[in-house]
Amino acid sequence: MLRILLCVSIALPTLFAVAYGYLDYQRRVDEANDIVDRLTLVVSEQAAKVFDLNEQIGTRVRELLGTSDDLAIAANERAVHARLAAIGGSLPQIASISVFGADGKVLANSLTWPVPPLSVAEREDFRAAKARSPNTYFSNAMRSKIGGVDVFNTAFARQDADGRFIGVVSIALRRQYFADFYRQLADGRPYIGVGMYRSDGRPLVGLQPPDMPERATLGHASAPFVNGSMVGRAVMRFAPKDIERVASFRKVADYPIYVSSSYSTRAIFTQWWTHYLVIVAAISLPCLAVCALVAFSIRQLAAEQITWERWHGEVAMRISAEASSHRLRRVSALTNLIGDIAHNVNNLLMVVASNMQVARHKQFAGLEPEVTQVESAIATAEGLMRRLLSVARKRPLRLAVHDVQQLLSEAEQSIKQATGGKVETVVEGSDDLWPVFVDKQEFASVIIAIAQNAKEAMPSGGRFLVRCQNVRLRGNEDSVKAGDYVMVSCADNGMGMSSQSIARAFEPLFTTKSSAAGTGLGLAHVLAMCEQVGGTARIDSIEGKGTNVRLYLPRHAVVAPDTEEQRREEAQRTSAQRSVLLVEDNEGVAAGVTALLEMLGCEVYHQLSADEALTLFEHGRAFDLLLSDVQMPGKLNGIDLVELVMKAWPTQRVALMTGYANELDRARRLGITVLSKPFNIDELTALVATLEPRAGHESTVL
Repeated sequence: MLRILLCVSIALPTLFAVAYGYLDYQRRVDEANDIVDRLTLVVSEQAAKVFDLNEQIGTRVRELLGTSDDLAIAANERAVHARLAAIGGSLPQIASISVFGADGKVLANSLTWPVPPLSVAEREDFRAAKARSPNTYFSNAMRSKIGGVDVFNTAFARQDADGRFIGVVSIALRRQYFADFYRQLADGRPYIGVGMYRSDGRPLVGLQPPDMPERATLGHASAPFVNGSMVGRAVMRFAPKDIERVASFRKVADYPIYVSSSYSTRAIFTQWWTHYLVIVAAISLPCLAVCALVAFSIRQLAAEQITWERWHGEVAMRISAEASSHRLRRVSALTNLIGDIAHNVNNLLMVVASNMQVARHKQFAGLEPEVTQVESAIATAEGLMRRLLSVARKRPLRLAVHDVQQLLSEAEQSIKQATGGKVETVVEGSDDLWPVFVDKQEFASVIIAIAQNAKEAMPSGGRFLVRCQNVRLRGNEDSVKAGDYVMVSCADNGMGMSSQSIARAFEPLFTTKSSAAGTGLGLAHVLAMCEQVGGTARIDSIEGKGTNVRLYLPRHAVVAPDTEEQRREEAQRTSAQRSVLLVEDNEGVAAGVTALLEMLGCEVYHQLSADEALTLFEHGRAFDLLLSDVQMPGKLNGIDLVELVMKAWPTQRVALMTGYANELDRARRLGITVLSKPFNIDELTALVATLEPRAGHESTVL
């Protein structure tokens, strides 16, 4: 039954559509024929009225002239001109009325006086009027020499009392008059055409539709009324593009003139086809519904199977997304944990470092080897903490203007030690490199970290090449803002990396090495350092061919810094009798920093919280320098404290120290000097050297 229903639902609508299409097309052809028949009748009646009036005017002019010869008319030209203008001047269809002599010379005209010396002896309407007198002759379409408008002429022969030919009266009818009437009949329908033709098929006036080429004509041979039929209908073809139109024609009264109205067969088909498509679409819906019903039972099982597999895929995607979310949360938590641990360890390192510097400054005796070992351990721990904080984006950098070529030259030996003896290490520079604003120690650290990765990728030896050059990046290139950069390229020809490893290469704690061989902080440290100075890092790698890590460091204007010795001397000259308010919640750190400041000749006052320090200022105390930690207990942290102090006491010199860089951007916007923990006596000396008042503030990380 379903199969029978399917066949019936297809066959019946198809038969109906075919029958309806045929009948609808025939109906539209009949409507087109009816339209052109009615238009032709209207046009014929209008032309007959115009021509009848034209006959009356011709008769009246001939009666006016009588049997006057050429000399008499020429002698009375002005009066004849006035009468002609009075007769035809008020009729819109008449362009002009002319009187020609027996020799074809113009004798008088309704438009102008005196007439120009013109002759129409050789014109076909003159010769025809002379030969066919007294019948009216209709000329071909032409442009009048007097008046310069498009016309066709009706010529009437003049005869004397003996029946001899004595001249012609010619009435020029405006073609535009008829064309305007035809345009009104068409009423903006571009597929309808209306025309007037001579009995030999030559066109006089026509409303040319858009699909008709310019100068389209029936041609003498193709005119259906050339055989003398009074009225009829035919399919007419118009040259030169063989345009086909359904046409109706009719003779205008007893005149040798035919009028025709046509309807484009292409328009009939287009109208029919547009309507037919809608009908076909409408009757196709039930058929499609039945087909869909039959197909539903066949495809139901397949659809259920696809749905089942899709559900399993969505479950797998959800599980993967949840796993990715858990991993990101773990990485975020681990990053925060790294930052907190590094901050606390830095405080401990600050205690050890400051006390060891005090011991060295006091010229301890017999303990130098041990102290040297302690300092070495401190440096190692500091490097690890620096990497942890850099990965966590929480370490303040000691930024300064540097020449990359000089930095690479200073670190070249360390880079070669990191790659080992089996790897050929080449460091290439350029003398015209732009200056960059980076942390010197951080820069060397990331290059060495990349070198160590290259060594691991080339266990049997290879080549490690470090080169740098100036580059100019356009907007959105390498996901970094447009500008000038110094690119440092670190390339090896080792084992390379897979696409999955490249995608995760900069993730913290991700490593392709064994758990005992790698920490996963190397490339994460590289990216963190570059982004903290406003640049970025990118990696390209092909398995079996090698890896290239590119560092983009933004160009910076050169600022000539003071030398270390100049700053020490300045600090010694200005530190005498200087008072410093130290705000630090860790008493061990406070004791070490106090000892260093006292070595520089400063008088130190210590407070454990920012709230207590602010109270001192509110009670009228003043200090040459306020040096505060950032992270502290209480309502205010270090940045809050210096912000309030700078607002209330603008001349008060302030500085911050921290190993934790959550709010360093805020501090830099305020123009506050920041010391990065753990710092040494040279950095503290440089800070003391700036205690003399300066014009404006400049944010600096020492």
